[in-house]
Amino acid sequence: TPLHRRMRRGEEVEAPVREVELYEATVVEVGEETIGLRLHCGKGFYVRSLARDLAGALGTLGYVKELRRTSSGPFSIDSALYGDQMTAEEIEGRLISLREACSTLRRVELSDDGVAHARHGRPIGPEVIVNEGWQEALPEESLALFAPDGEPVALGRRVDQGVRVVRGFAANAPDVVSR
Repeated sequence: TPLHRRMRRGEEVEAPVREVELYEATVVEVGEETIGLRLHCGKGFYVRSLARDLAGALGTLGYVKELRRTSSGPFSIDSALYGDQMTAEEIEGRLISLREACSTLRRVELSDDGVAHARHGRPIGPEVIVNEGWQEALPEESLALFAPDGEPVALGRRVDQGVRVVRGFAANAPDVVSR
């Protein structure tokens, strides 16, 4: 259960301590009882924890009144379609390649045997992973699994000493997704 839901139910919870990245914080509004911020942050950043800590530093209590994600990876609200804009032509004009959709995820390059494991949803051990760096991934971090020819094969998560497939891509699927 997400932390914010448990808190709303009145449970006593403690947010896990982890290293996160805050690239930029801009104050966009200051009112008598509110502060508006625009944040550019990395994965796993708890905006509600920042609000709590900021209020505590100001000697008061605080909460998040409104939270709006404006981008995630290669997807942004600037590229979104609204209501009557959703025509086949507009949607087709905003499709991006599966490679581009996976471009901001940690890349895991697989051998041919690794691709076979991924396509069948089997666990992927380090012996079929070609590149380094995936071992540093957080367990909840999405990983993009690629074939030797650069074709995206699946999304996965790090588990124990390997990777578990979360969502496979069809071998002959069109290489586009909606932005």
